[in-house]
Amino acid sequence: MLYRRKFLGGLLQIFGGKLANIDFQKYLMLATEMQSKPLYDFTPYKYGCFSFTSYCDKRAMARDRMITQDDCWALSDNDEVDYFSLLTKEDKEIILYTKNKYGRLTGNDLVKLVYEKHPFYTINSEIAEKLIGANKLRENREKYFGQQEKGLFSTGYEGKSVESFINGLIENNIKLLIDVRKNPLSMKYGFSKSQIINNLKHFNISYIHIPELGIESEQRKNLNDISDYERLFEKYETTTLARADKYLWQIKQLSDGYKRIAIMCFEADPQMCHRTRVLRKLVNNKIFDCHTDI
Repeated sequence: MLYRRKFLGGLLQIFGGKLANIDFQKYLMLATEMQSKPLYDFTPYKYGCFSFTSYCDKRAMARDRMITQDDCWALSDNDEVDYFSLLTKEDKEIILYTKNKYGRLTGNDLVKLVYEKHPFYTINSEIAEKLIGANKLRENREKYFGQQEKGLFSTGYEGKSVESFINGLIENNIKLLIDVRKNPLSMKYGFSKSQIINNLKHFNISYIHIPELGIESEQRKNLNDISDYERLFEKYETTTLARADKYLWQIKQLSDGYKRIAIMCFEADPQMCHRTRVLRKLVNNKIFDCHTDI
């Protein structure tokens, strides 16, 4: 069993075995933000902080009959595992602290506390205006949605959760994500094409896949050092990219409409990814002035 699922079970145990969906997300965020390496990240969603990954785990836990399939977070009556006992000393202390400090708060009181601690989580909320006021909400949204000038960005999801990846797009007010992987599939939750589309729609971010700008998987084998990557990317520039004017022009047209766009691939280091060559070509062709990695 994944450790983070034991953490979910332990948190539920200490909070009595059952919590409303919204309350659980808030307690989970308040707990994990105290961890040296948080088990979960969160996006600004309809009612504040929300972890898509925790719901992926919830579905798996329900299949394993650790929790019920009800529209809440509840431990199964037939599951006798003491999840709390399986946690590290640090995580036990964190959960107990969370319960003692915030356990009396539920519903809107709990949501408001999170909004006051983390204004970022208010920006897509359907209830924030009621809880923090129209002026404060407008101020929070302006901080993130106020960036309107045209911009070209790049991003890789290596080492990121789906939530931290999405947050990077939100924080830069990206309106269109362009996927330049040859095959938009990933073993990592949240990064296959259908999952990306489904998650981004909640944040008004569009997605398009341009496989013609990708590199075949076979060509990525036996890449051991920077010189191997350099040879691969030089070949890419003189073959695939040399014939890609149609798709580069497509990106230019898309940017005219969406204004702020990001080119996506896997690698965290842009210098180890072919997306940098795409971006360089866009700049060299005077389609954009510059680009920024996020």
